[in-house]
Amino acid sequence: MDWRWLIMLIPAAVYTAQLLCQPLSGGLVVGLGLLLLLVLAGLVHNSTRGHRTDPCSLATVLWSAVSAAGGALATYILGNYTFLGSAAASGLVGLAAAQLLCKYDLDLPAYAGVFVGMSSVVVVPSLVMVGIAGFMTGLLYRLVDGVFDGVGGRLGTMAAVSVLITLLLTGRGWG
Repeated sequence: MDWRWLIMLIPAAVYTAQLLCQPLSGGLVVGLGLLLLLVLAGLVHNSTRGHRTDPCSLATVLWSAVSAAGGALATYILGNYTFLGSAAASGLVGLAAAQLLCKYDLDLPAYAGVFVGMSSVVVVPSLVMVGIAGFMTGLLYRLVDGVFDGVGGRLGTMAAVSVLITLLLTGRGWG
């Protein structure tokens, strides 16, 4: 059995853990959170059938990570420090990645990083954190390559997982 599909459960697990750490008005909230986690686990597990397991080189993994970090940083800077806003910045960086990086097979990792870069400065306050989360997104992209082909939202989910892990590692995930 392939374990890589478990990575996509991290957002639901973090959400459930945050629910359990907060003062509760009743067990209903916890029960619904756990039910949601179980439903998501079943859906994600069923979506992994028929994936390919072609290995890729270390250079490919690192270039994907650098590409995603670059996409994240470019989107974050354009979205938060110019008049564009995050939606326009993501479109601009996504188009640039599609035009400039497609022949190197780095356009999708860069576009996954764009979702990291759409984070608010309130959530991800520093360029270093954006770069780390973007880098991690590129690593995840190659780690789960082929597992979620045809599943909508996989690039955004990889970005969300990376941002959550980065926030948890820096101690900002429970605030």
